[in-house]
Amino acid sequence: MTPATDGARGGIGRAVAGAGAAARVAVLALAGLPGLGTSVATGLETPSGARMEARWVEPAAPPDGGAPSPGPVPAMLTTPAAWRPGDPAAVLLGEFAGAEPWRDRLAAELLEAGAAVLELDVHTARGLSADSAFLPPAPAPEDLLPDLFGALRMLRGLPAGPVSAFGVPGLGGAAVLRAGEEAARRYLGPLGPRFAALALLDEDCVPALD
Repeated sequence: MTPATDGARGGIGRAVAGAGAAARVAVLALAGLPGLGTSVATGLETPSGARMEARWVEPAAPPDGGAPSPGPVPAMLTTPAAWRPGDPAAVLLGEFAGAEPWRDRLAAELLEAGAAVLELDVHTARGLSADSAFLPPAPAPEDLLPDLFGALRMLRGLPAGPVSAFGVPGLGGAAVLRAGEEAARRYLGPLGPRFAALALLDEDCVPALD
């Protein structure tokens, strides 16, 4: 499985989906965790010894004319017990403020493989929940770019090594796929950090088909 690329500074993981362990290993490789064979977590439990820490992510300043951010975004940062500065990290951008099976599954797999995981709650920050989807209006994918780049900047400040972002089809996935080089240059400048990979997954946590 070979992901499509988006320039020299980052791949976009919209690969052809495969089934089983091979597809899961490809997803982990996108997160900077190659060489794992088929040893991939299958449960939803947080690995023993992992540290969970509530964080507030400061959004990146939008370029001139960009949509303003509602302010700091709540997030949950989970790091494996053996995680060290320079190890990979991943941002998970969900479709809802509450629990999502795909997000729980992917977080468990990434943590088991040694990556830190930041679950970014862009919905609560905007007053959105299951019973308030239309009041206030739902954001557009571009509105979430300051939050994504703020999360990238925060993780690189840990300092994490390569940082990837994952979403599923919908608002979050559309925002993730817009966070490539062109948008990064606008929000973080020519020398700012970049996502190592941007991946659109299906609900089974394998790369989604176009």
